Amino acid sequence: MCGRACCVLQPREVCEATKTAQDDFVQQERYVPHFNVSPGMYTPIQYRDKSSKRMMIRPMKWGLIPSYIKPDEKVNHFMRFNARSESMTETPAYRQLVDQKRCVVLLNGFYEWHKLGKTDKQPYFIHIADDRVMRIAGLFDVWEDTSGERIYTYSIITTASPTKMSWIHNRMPMILNEVEATQWLADGKFASVATPLVHPYAHGDMAFYPVTKQCQPTFDSEACLIQVDVHVAGKITSFYKQNPTKDEQADDSVSTKDEDTVSIKSDTALSGKTHDWWTNVQGQEDDRPTIKDEHDATMSWPCAACTYVNTRMASACVMCHAARVDATPPMPSALVASSASSHESAGPSAQHPTTHAAPSPWTCPACTFEHAMPESVMSCVMCGHERHEAHGWTCDACTFVNESPSICGMCYAFRKRKGAVSVGDTLSPATSKKRKPSPQKPITSFFK
Repeated sequence: MCGRACCVLQPREVCEATKTAQDDFVQQERYVPHFNVSPGMYTPIQYRDKSSKRMMIRPMKWGLIPSYIKPDEKVNHFMRFNARSESMTETPAYRQLVDQKRCVVLLNGFYEWHKLGKTDKQPYFIHIADDRVMRIAGLFDVWEDTSGERIYTYSIITTASPTKMSWIHNRMPMILNEVEATQWLADGKFASVATPLVHPYAHGDMAFYPVTKQCQPTFDSEACLIQVDVHVAGKITSFYKQNPTKDEQADDSVSTKDEDTVSIKSDTALSGKTHDWWTNVQGQEDDRPTIKDEHDATMSWPCAACTYVNTRMASACVMCHAARVDATPPMPSALVASSASSHESAGPSAQHPTTHAAPSPWTCPACTFEHAMPESVMSCVMCGHERHEAHGWTCDACTFVNESPSICGMCYAFRKRKGAVSVGDTLSPATSKKRKPSPQKPITSFFK
């Protein structure tokens, strides 16, 4: 299966790879490059327009919604983000699409998770060596929502994994080269035109390498593509394991020899190519005007209010919605070039953004959470307590130095004002008024 992908292709690159005119890339504003793409997000899709018979590029949502779904029905893009090649001609959602609505999904590559045990998994980034664009066969459909808007969605077709990739996962997307992609989009019935293309990827230019385990739905950063070292440490249970017999050693050597060899090669043999591939990907941008990115070394930024670590593209904290303290969020180096022209036209100040010094922190008088937010924020992001200027008064009951204007933050005693009663008579929210003894007789008198 395929549930995560990387697509940081620029519109110009998409048109060059597909030999499509810029005018034939419609609704470009809906496409936003991402290092971590999941179902429900837009990616560029190549397809043949039914009326004009021309090759078109359109951003479509990953996760197919069949056209027969009612407009007011709740949709879930995770239900149909993959279509099995073995059964798609019989599945109701796909059997009407294989003849008329075939498409090619354009990506940099995709992520696949290899099981290391019952719970642990190691993600791998899979791509085409020395090629920035990966072409994957897909099926698309058009669905109308309650407002009458036509929503284009698609599914990625999957096949059995190639032999050298099957140890990672038994299913892989149906990857095409440039010639096969043209044939897949050719006008004609599926049985006569596209059936010969449905098979595991047979070319030898597929590459892969392990990446960070932080590659999760909320993690969208250039760090998703950085190769990591994979070292599987022995479990503590192996310390108590008895030594196997000679017969068991012979059986283990036969069953695990090939598997261990494949794992070592898969982790290390392509390491040089993967680094060269990403270097070449970034190098393709060198012929364009670029601007200085002062945040290149920072893959993420911590929120000054709640300390949540956000991705570098976020302009506000996704946890507490506090505005980012520094200037506009940085752009990944792969995406900086697309905005260079606008910075050049804006003048020198646009090429060298200024940084803002962090404001002095202030402590919430209710929960004592320390903030480092702009002066305009007048409430605590943790408890919602209204911000007050420091009053600096000492509680007469517990000697705690408070900033709250009226209540002690430690013992909840009211602040003693001038002319107020003594501390012993002051009531706190946690105490109640003293009551007179009840005239009722003790319950023991009932049994006399």
